[in-house]
Amino acid sequence: MRSGKKTFFSFRIAATLVLVLSCSILFTRMMNHYSQQKVLNTLSELSNQSVLVLQKEVDKEQKILTNLSSYISQGDEFNIEKIIARLSYVNQKNSFKRMGIILPDGTACTTDSVSMDLSGRAYFSESLSGISAVSDTLYDKADDQFITVYSSPLYFKEEIKGVLFATYSTLWYEKALSTSTFNGNGYSYVVKADGTCIVDSPHASGLKALDNLFVKLSQEHSCPEEALTQLKKNMANGRSGSMIYRNTEEKYLYYQPLSINDWYLLTVVPVSVIQRDLNGTLALSYVFTILCVIAFLFLLYQLIKTREVSRKALEQIAFVDPLTGGSTYDKFKMDTQSLLSSGTEGYYLVCLNIERFRDINAQYGYDEGDRALQYIWNTLNASLKNQELLTRQTADHFILLLCGKDNQAICERLDEILKMLAEHKDFQGKYYVLKPNFGIYEITENKSVDFMADLAKLALNSIKHDVFHDYAFYNEQLRMEQNRFKTLENRFEKAIRNHEFIVWYQPKYNIKRQCFDGSEALVRWYFPDLGMISPAEFIPVFERNGAILELDLYIFKEVCIKIRQWLDAGLPVTPVSVNLSRLHLYQTDFIDQYLITMEQYNIPTELIQLELTETTLFENKEIMLELLNCLHAKGIKILMDDFGSGYTSVLMLKDVPIDILKIDKGLIDDFESSEKGISIIRNIIHLSHELNIRIVAEGVETEAQYLLLKDLGCDYIQGYYFSKPLPVDQYEKLVFPDADLRFR
Repeated sequence: MRSGKKTFFSFRIAATLVLVLSCSILFTRMMNHYSQQKVLNTLSELSNQSVLVLQKEVDKEQKILTNLSSYISQGDEFNIEKIIARLSYVNQKNSFKRMGIILPDGTACTTDSVSMDLSGRAYFSESLSGISAVSDTLYDKADDQFITVYSSPLYFKEEIKGVLFATYSTLWYEKALSTSTFNGNGYSYVVKADGTCIVDSPHASGLKALDNLFVKLSQEHSCPEEALTQLKKNMANGRSGSMIYRNTEEKYLYYQPLSINDWYLLTVVPVSVIQRDLNGTLALSYVFTILCVIAFLFLLYQLIKTREVSRKALEQIAFVDPLTGGSTYDKFKMDTQSLLSSGTEGYYLVCLNIERFRDINAQYGYDEGDRALQYIWNTLNASLKNQELLTRQTADHFILLLCGKDNQAICERLDEILKMLAEHKDFQGKYYVLKPNFGIYEITENKSVDFMADLAKLALNSIKHDVFHDYAFYNEQLRMEQNRFKTLENRFEKAIRNHEFIVWYQPKYNIKRQCFDGSEALVRWYFPDLGMISPAEFIPVFERNGAILELDLYIFKEVCIKIRQWLDAGLPVTPVSVNLSRLHLYQTDFIDQYLITMEQYNIPTELIQLELTETTLFENKEIMLELLNCLHAKGIKILMDDFGSGYTSVLMLKDVPIDILKIDKGLIDDFESSEKGISIIRNIIHLSHELNIRIVAEGVETEAQYLLLKDLGCDYIQGYYFSKPLPVDQYEKLVFPDADLRFR
């Protein structure tokens, strides 16, 4: 078994290592892709910046011409000389090479007094037709330098009198695009969509004598034909993109359309520069990956190194009882199964608990109770022989695996144990008797330890409160009782469907108001084959198998239905308390189920109360406090049932937010003839009232008990003195004597 676990552990380690390496490789590839994408994004951003610079300059020059045209058109006369003088002033303030007017016949009048015929220029024709224009790169007719021309129609009295133009040297574009990128390795061009160069780049590694991009790339075989074809197609359709071409070395070319004619901005960066950046990033990712693997291997080493230590520590927690230092129940089960695997003959499983052990805790405190448990453990452990086992299951419940040739031999062993425990009464000045009871199961076949322990406990429970017997064997009669329990379990689902579970009501009497005020809903089971079955018989069965959760909800729903009937009939309904099993603590959604049921029948929250036993309320305080606070938030009152039946201190009431305390019948029965009993009840009532908790006394059967409780300030009485639990029809006649009950 352990070898299999080790193999599985090794497999998980190997799988984890493969996963880490795979993730590292995937991470490296993703970093590579991310880095390349980052470079393209950088090229795009640089291109966008250059586009904005060019576009801003073009827009500015166009706006100057447009404003001038508007200014001239508003004058009193169309005087060429005055207009030229105005243009000369504007030209001095800007970076134009020259400005001027082109008359309709193509004759140009310029600020530098150069005469020329511009009738053949395309921009002249466009502006003469009323459109502002920007020319492609042209040769200046005056000095054969490269220029671009901005033009705008010139209106006077709503008639085009000519074209206003401004000449701009392309050297400015080269200067604007010469901003250093990638440490001076990047540069730019401006070309038309058909590849014609608009602005060349003076960069040393650029394409030399660039007239047409497509022709140049094709002639120099700088890129694959399909890449060049895709470039032409994208630029013809106004799309952005990137490609790699070769010019002394491989280079990235990013192209982006300008909003000027059909111009494109080309941004070029050598691939080697990109790779340098990529290699730096990838080197970091490789180092990171290696560090991760090293860290993982180190952690793996530490895990393997500490695994044994952790396993031993966990075994200490799981297999060693912190109180006694002996085996936990889980370890006992493992060892028992191991012993019984070689044969069951002569073995007995014995369950033991101490009578009224809670009295030790109540009288001397839990520390003394723990010392008593340690003494019991040591005594039992000293009595063990070879191949025998012992564990403390819970509290004062111990289980032994004993060997004996027959039942008589086991009884003699148990008498010895009983004698050893009973003879020691003085515990460092504290006097009490440890009186054990034993339930015995003779092991005839190797079954689960839980199953055998349950049968031994059946035998143990059969002699509880029996002063004449100290031990009992599991026998056929107990088996029959177990079969009866099984019958009840098997009938449960059908009983729910057939409404065999019936709600009875026991009224509560309000002492101050001198009337019935509320009731407790109690379940009864009418079994067709067995007749009326007591809750004391079937409730423990359903608590053991969990069916009590469904039964509680069923009873709760039946109570809600009945309350709704009473409300609809206009009766003076008082609160009904419904019992909850401790198992609800571990069913987190039960509150929602109950609230949904109340909403379904429109039941006011003040008419429903929930009862939890004293033991349940203190079994798991954290869960219980959360539950009670949630119920209080919904307006539902909480009752603590059976107070005084356990060993809860009255001072612990401050720790639980309850609304009503129900004093157990066991305290009520004896207090009439006992001054101490009266004092206890008086102080419980007084302290509860101080904590704003009302009191219900259960099991009140005599007038003397009632009168005494009344004098002590008790709030409510529940018991046979006023009424026993009643079927619903009798209960209605009692609490609604004057009502018309035909609604039933």
